Amino acid sequence: MRNLCFVPIKLLVYLVVIASLSAFFWVERNFSIPSIDQLLYHVVHARQMPLTADRDLVRSFVVGVVVLPLLAAVVLTWLDSAFSRRVAAALTAGSWLTRIAWAGRVPVLLIGTGAFLMGETAALSYIADQRSSTDYFGTHYVAPRAVAIGGGEPKNLVIIYLESVEATYGDAALFGRDLLRPLAELPGESFADFQQVPGTGWTMGGIVGSQCGIPLKNVFLSARDWRGKGISYGINEIGERLARFLPGAACLSDILRQYGYTNVFVGGASLDFAGKGTFLRNHAYDQVYGREELLEAGLDSPLNASGFYDDAVLAFAKTKFQELHAAGQPFNLTLLTLDTHGPEGFVSPACAARGASSFADIVECTAVQVSEFVRFLIDNGYLADTRVVILGDHLAMRNPLSDALEQAPQRTVFNRFIG
Repeated sequence: MRNLCFVPIKLLVYLVVIASLSAFFWVERNFSIPSIDQLLYHVVHARQMPLTADRDLVRSFVVGVVVLPLLAAVVLTWLDSAFSRRVAAALTAGSWLTRIAWAGRVPVLLIGTGAFLMGETAALSYIADQRSSTDYFGTHYVAPRAVAIGGGEPKNLVIIYLESVEATYGDAALFGRDLLRPLAELPGESFADFQQVPGTGWTMGGIVGSQCGIPLKNVFLSARDWRGKGISYGINEIGERLARFLPGAACLSDILRQYGYTNVFVGGASLDFAGKGTFLRNHAYDQVYGREELLEAGLDSPLNASGFYDDAVLAFAKTKFQELHAAGQPFNLTLLTLDTHGPEGFVSPACAARGASSFADIVECTAVQVSEFVRFLIDNGYLADTRVVILGDHLAMRNPLSDALEQAPQRTVFNRFIG
């Protein structure tokens, strides 16, 4: 009877251990080991992920991190219970140390797993950093209101975020060819030491970092006093109540709005994913187009597991650019590509027609498509009043080229400033 009372506890411990390890290795395999800030940020936005993320990715998560660990935990619990009495009887004649080791097997397993995960994710270092009195960003941050902004005739702005594209892809010694050559050949300037700083290592982190000049920290560690009511909410409650995204930050789009700009965003994936739509709408973007909005706009093009392929997004963006330019008012058109997203990328019909099949081909094809978009602006004289900024949103996560990328002595984010 006593053993039966411990069965649910054993089952829970085995499930926690196996599911935790499975989740860690699943994340490592698909994205590489993320930062704690990145993990915490996506926990807050976990509710939207099953509906907005890559369906194949969601399916592999459910099978590998939920179903299989549950089955394994049930089997281990059954084996533990079935052999527990026999092992205990056999150990009766053994040393007291052996008996204690057997009796403490479950808590030791739990503690060992926790220690492994904390070590691999550098959790202790993260906690120490949070308690540190040194605030690098706070020391160096310059508030936009303290900077005088002026100039002559305002220029239109086109920002193109390249999903997970880093400058390392241009290393012909690693990949046999320069995968980014079409972009590097565009007239313009690039910074060789464009580093990825903490808090910017995922899409929303990269967008916020580049547009707002601040790292995207997790919200629930700093939201103890919600709306000034002195109330402390849990993770899920804050996720549900995240109606405003960095309301105190002055971002590029906010400043441009003050100078009469129209801000427009176009991306192939859902805006619901990771709070992207909330950020854009809260920071002066007048028009936002994601997967659902493009469908409503009548975009008739094949979809991948996460949204529209880049060729369709760029074609829509070209039409939108012409429409905005014809209106005669200054504007900011922000684009976000998708095809180079890990862990496998997406081969669009247009890239397949160019002969693309591997992940390296996808990167190269994306570079070609984006360069053709920019060449269209150049060839039609739009750069007379328009500036183009091409940025990788962050360094590449786990993908088929990761082993080669990790051989680079230094990895930096791709960037090109044109006009």
